[in-house]
Amino acid sequence: MGATIARRIIKGGQYTTSTESCDLGHDLTKRVNTFISIASANYGMCICEHALAFAACGMETGFHPGTCTGTSCDSQDYKSTENCGDVKYSSTLMDLNKDGKKVAGFVASLWSEDDEIIGNLVWGRHTSLVPHSDMRKIYTNLSHMDMKSSTAADQYNIIRMNDQKFTFADSTEY
Repeated sequence: MGATIARRIIKGGQYTTSTESCDLGHDLTKRVNTFISIASANYGMCICEHALAFAACGMETGFHPGTCTGTSCDSQDYKSTENCGDVKYSSTLMDLNKDGKKVAGFVASLWSEDDEIIGNLVWGRHTSLVPHSDMRKIYTNLSHMDMKSSTAADQYNIIRMNDQKFTFADSTEY
């Protein structure tokens, strides 16, 4: 949930659901040089397909992946997305993914093929891939929980590699 929530907060603005509204403040995208998403669920999670009773799997603010008949949510067939058409997944995730705006000067997506929680494939696409990422790194033999600590050296190198490339667009303090 961390990367998804962070992306929404960085984009700022008004966030409204069917029950509440919140002002997330100014857009901070020009102030973030490097954003590293680790084992995130940007298109939902297949374990949420039939678990709508749980808030984390909800269609509005949760990780619901949508539905498609005739194929398995975690199918490795890249044509699953094509065959399902425009799958309506969690509206929060759809809004976050559709605007085409990056959350940082450089966006990296890291995930493991062996993630037992995320699973990584949702209707044939990698759910851990943040839209408009500049880099992706795929690991094997790492669990979901191992991803944060076992990739620390790579995270450091990604930040270091990009630290000098970007300058802040304006000097306005928030």
